[in-house]
Amino acid sequence: MIVSAGSRIVTPVLGERKMAFWIEKRCILAQQLCCGGSCRGLRLSSRSKTMIFPNGKLDCNNMHIRVCNVVIALVGMRSECDVSATTENLEKMMSRNDQPADEEAIQASKNKLNRKMEGGALIAQFVLKAFAVVNVIAVVAGGALMFLYQLRYNFNAGAFSAGDTLGFVWFILGFLITLFIGLGFGTLAGFPLMRLLHKVAVAGLAIFKRIRRQVGVGQADRWLEDGAPNRLQWEKKQKTMLVAGTVTLLWFGLFIFKMNAQFRIFLIAILAAGMWLSIFVFGELIKNHDRNDDRGPPAKSAHPLGVWFGGLPSKTRNRIVATVVALASQFVFFGYWQDASALAAGFRKQDVSVRLTREDFDSALYQATGKGIVVNSCEQIIPNLTVLHHADILWQNLGSKSLLRFPTVPLGGEESGTVRLELNNSSHNVFGSSSRMPCAEFLSDLLFKEEGSELRTSALPQLASQLSWLQELPSGWFIKVVAHSNADGGEGRKPVETLQQAQALKSHLAKTFGLAPDRVLAVGAEAKFPKQDCTNSGSQRDLCLKIGRRVEVYFVNPD
Repeated sequence: MIVSAGSRIVTPVLGERKMAFWIEKRCILAQQLCCGGSCRGLRLSSRSKTMIFPNGKLDCNNMHIRVCNVVIALVGMRSECDVSATTENLEKMMSRNDQPADEEAIQASKNKLNRKMEGGALIAQFVLKAFAVVNVIAVVAGGALMFLYQLRYNFNAGAFSAGDTLGFVWFILGFLITLFIGLGFGTLAGFPLMRLLHKVAVAGLAIFKRIRRQVGVGQADRWLEDGAPNRLQWEKKQKTMLVAGTVTLLWFGLFIFKMNAQFRIFLIAILAAGMWLSIFVFGELIKNHDRNDDRGPPAKSAHPLGVWFGGLPSKTRNRIVATVVALASQFVFFGYWQDASALAAGFRKQDVSVRLTREDFDSALYQATGKGIVVNSCEQIIPNLTVLHHADILWQNLGSKSLLRFPTVPLGGEESGTVRLELNNSSHNVFGSSSRMPCAEFLSDLLFKEEGSELRTSALPQLASQLSWLQELPSGWFIKVVAHSNADGGEGRKPVETLQQAQALKSHLAKTFGLAPDRVLAVGAEAKFPKQDCTNSGSQRDLCLKIGRRVEVYFVNPD
């Protein structure tokens, strides 16, 4: 068969059987289309000047299947050359037998094609089975991770649906991603620190050896070379990584400085593990000599895993061992990694505002008040607005129940004095972060002695911890202390002079935080702004009135 474009030969002349196999091998789809009658309406290339059929369409019922294959193969070639062929020429070409058939070559080609197709099918089956196995492992590992998470918080997430299994996969993926990203940043930050410590250690050992043995520098260096079975050698051209590592190290230092004490230990552990990993990522332990040379070569393992591991390059083996050691060191901080991964996977929220049902909101309000915790600091509680600010959702989206904690606690922080609520997933709505201008609110009954303005000694640590942000008072701003009371003190109590309470707290804050007295404003609001309406509170009226006796401390812009 010849397809010409001017004087250019595009396709060589083929024999009948070779052409048939060429069509069978490359145009299986075209043959299926033609046999099914799908060739009807399939137009030839618009670039073809000579149309094979007068109407420009293929009719499977009126031509040989092989002819159809050849035509579709030609069209599928999308050649820019002119197609100069007719139906009669194609049929004659298929009926020609002027070239001897190479049966063995054709059979070998068919066997080769069959092997390729069988190999492709085996690969496809392997990929599908591997995906199924990995999916099962991920579901089981994610379920186990979730179970341990619920066990830590003594919480039952309720019923799970079939779709929640995908959540298990996402949970374990979030855990692994968080783990390796954290160790990756730790490795980058530990690289410059480890290089600095290595230089200091080498210089220190050399000086110590020279002083002790009273030998020259060269001999001390030789002692260092011969004294250790391995020496650390850093890879060259690492200036970019050193700069990036230094920036990351400063970022780590900032976080370590600002985080709470428990989470600070966690970050230091990540940095220490990263320093260990940086030795094998950015350097290499080169063997100087083997102290066990006299004992002969070590016995080779007969286990397949040992054989595989022993066949790896030494640098790869060192990196694998270093990674295993680094991961093992993080087992102590497994809970921190769980919390971080739950946060990254979206199953946990920190410091958010949550819209609750009236029943759940009242439950949180009275439980918090019983523990001396203020709900929605510096805000009045409106009957139709049941939004709880500064809360943590410890668990959501998987199962039928969620776990809420109030007030918010930073990752790794102490949970003493918090309130927990188990909620139905459909009974609350998380709609944003609670970050606002700093403001603190304290119950007067816990802050001052009974019906007076003298501060309780037991309240001073709470004031110091919750008002530490007063040291960041913006230039030109003021601090406002507002004391509130009730029209009816409740429990036979009389309303106290709120201005005296505000002034007593003002004096304490100015002395404790070193503030100028003229930058602290004291206001006695009496009962003008109740925390909430206690008219219909019923048996909870005394508790409602207790919530209304409060003191607020916040920044004020003079403008």
